[in-house]
Order: sequence, then C-alpha cells, then structure tokens
Amino acid sequence: MTMEALVLEISTDRYLNQMVLVAGYTAGQRAKHVPRGKYIAGASILAGTSLTMLLLVVLNVFPFTPRYIIPVSGMMVGNAMTVTGVTMKKLREDLKIQKNLVETALALGATPRQATFHQVKRSLIIALSPVLDNAKTVGLISLPGAMTGLIMGGASPLKAIQLQIVVMNMMIGASTVSSVMSTYLCCPAFFTKAYQLEYKWLITSAGTNSVNVVTLGSIEIFNAHEWFQSKPTVYFHCQGEENKTVLPDVKKTHFLYIFKGEESWQPLTELPDQKCKRCGFYEKDKYKSDDVFDEWELCPSDFVEGKFIRFKENEFNATFSCPQCTAVADSDIGQSQITSTKHNKRNVALIVIISLLAFLIVMVGMVAAYKYWQKRKREQDQARFLKLFEEGDDIEDELSLEPDF
Repeated sequence: MTMEALVLEISTDRYLNQMVLVAGYTAGQRAKHVPRGKYIAGASILAGTSLTMLLLVVLNVFPFTPRYIIPVSGMMVGNAMTVTGVTMKKLREDLKIQKNLVETALALGATPRQATFHQVKRSLIIALSPVLDNAKTVGLISLPGAMTGLIMGGASPLKAIQLQIVVMNMMIGASTVSSVMSTYLCCPAFFTKAYQLEYKWLITSAGTNSVNVVTLGSIEIFNAHEWFQSKPTVYFHCQGEENKTVLPDVKKTHFLYIFKGEESWQPLTELPDQKCKRCGFYEKDKYKSDDVFDEWELCPSDFVEGKFIRFKENEFNATFSCPQCTAVADSDIGQSQITSTKHNKRNVALIVIISLLAFLIVMVGMVAAYKYWQKRKREQDQARFLKLFEEGDDIEDELSLEPDF
C-alpha cells in the first residue's frame, strides 16, 4: 500500500467517525430526555452501519474503497439517524403515558423487557414505517436519486434499478439494526436495579409527570371515501405531531367498535394543560391526498366526567376518554373563579382609591378657586376706589349719597 493510499484510508476512517458522531448527537438531541441518549444513539448507528457495510463488503457488492464507502455510508448513517431518534423518543413517550400498565406488569412478576414489549414494538413500527413505505413505492411513485442519476448519466436502466434495490435494502438493514439496538440499550435505563421505573426520566420539561392522556373508547364510521378499497385504513392525527395513529381494527362501516384503552396503538394523543390541539380522523388514499372525516379543536375542557363524544353526520361517531381532563377542567374552573374574585376585589379597591383622589382633587380645586375669587374681588374693589380718588369725582355721587338739608 502506497503512502497516498494509506493517508486516504486514514482520512476515510476519520470522516466516517465524524459522520457517526454528528448523527449520534443529532439523534440524541431528538430524544434528549432519554438517559444517555446521545451515547446510545451513536452506538446504535455505529452498529447498524458497520454490520450492513460489513455484509456488503463480504458479499463483494461494493469495492472497499473511499469512492464507494463514503457515499454508501452517508446514506446508511442518515437513515439510521432519523429512525433511531424517532424510536428512542417514541419509546420514552409511550413509557411515560402507559407507565401504569408497565408497573402492573412488573408487579405481576414480568421483567422490564417483558413489561415494555408492546411499547418497544409500537416505537419500532412507527419509526420504521416511513422507510418500509418508501421501499414499497420506490419506482412506482418516487424515483430515487441514485437510479435517476445513473439513468441520466447514460447507464443502463436495468443496472440503475439493480443498484437502487441494493441501496434500499442496505438502508432498511442499517435502520432496522440501529432502531432495534437503540431499544435494547435504552430500555433498561428507564428502570432501577430493583426493576422499578425511574420517574426522573419520565418527567417532562415542565417538571411534572401528570399528563392528559386521550384514548379512544368507541368509534363507528358511516362512510368510506376510498372507492376501490373494500377495507378502509382509518387513522387519527393531531397537527404538530409526527406520528399518525392507525386504527387497525376499524375496517367496516356501520359497525360499532369498542376499545378498552389498552390496545397497542393506544393512546391517541396527549393534551397539555389549558391548551387545545387540532385533531381529526382521516382515511388513507393511494392515489391522492388522504380523505378527511372531520377536524376539530380537541381541548381538555371538552371532556365531561372524563368522556367526550364527537359526532359528524354521515361520517362517524366516536367516544374519547381522558380521566385526567376532568380534574384539570375542575381545577381550571376553581382557579378561574379565585382569579376572578381577586380581580374583582382589586377593581373595587382601585375604584375607591380613584374616587377618593378625584374627590380630593375637586375639593382642592374648589378651595383654590374660592381663594382666587376672593383675591380678585379684593383687587377689583381696591382698583375701583383708587380710580375714584384719582379722577377727583365726588365720592358721594359715586356712592349715590344725598346731602343732608
């Protein structure tokens, strides 16, 4: 090996290490509340990328040269970074929301991995769904850059398609290994050595672990918008959230589906205190944008005794459950009443003070005006008498006094 080749190999290794470090930091920032999230993300991305690259080199798919290693590694690291960050973030959110179910399983003798099986499965499905959906539709809907570039560069379309198949498979492999590795590493970090949940990692940034969890109690759809699909795909989504909650059991119209709130896809969303979310039910459409059953502002105050019913004619009838929202709503009402009472008291005190000040100002003004009037009157009288003496007029005539005879 020549000196130039050795320097190039060392530079390639440094560049790949920097890619993994940056990707681990970025994925860890997405899941910043996960304990040791940056280290777990970096190790998971490194494991997924290394195993996939090793397999490609062993099978002699690509030559082990910087010309091929750097771009291929960049694609794998980028996809693994996105999937790993979403997996870790979603796993923590599900553990926070469904902590009662996890603690119940632990109390019945389950290990932490057994107690978090459904949460891990849900986080993996949500994180890997975009990658798998992209692989299903590649060439039919989207034309990836590698295949398009080769075809435009004059390469054979068959060779370009073969290369794109390899690229898609290696990205799926790296993403899958990285996401599974991240759940394997970060899941035990949420538990103590005594198999108890570490609540400090489940506390939100606001400093409280109380959340308003919304679950679906029942739903009945009256209409399916997709003509060529016998079984519609219905999902729930709130604006500002990355994930869409698909209702896997809802496949028939005019049939009432009842849920317990313990399904793997539950809960639907989480409502912050004193704030609403724009949510709705939708139906996936293969050929155009998804159809909308209904969209509305979902607020904690909508729930009466923990229940909320949403009905739209010829579309659906759904019942939602949020036990925490009732307490929140009641506390909000009590707090608003206290605030209103304090505000009214402040208004009364302010009115009294302003009235007293106005009265004092008026009295002072009246006294000052009276004093000024007296002063002006004296000055006028003095001026009139002085004028009489200066002109030499008869004072008796001026005073209308008649002489005595």
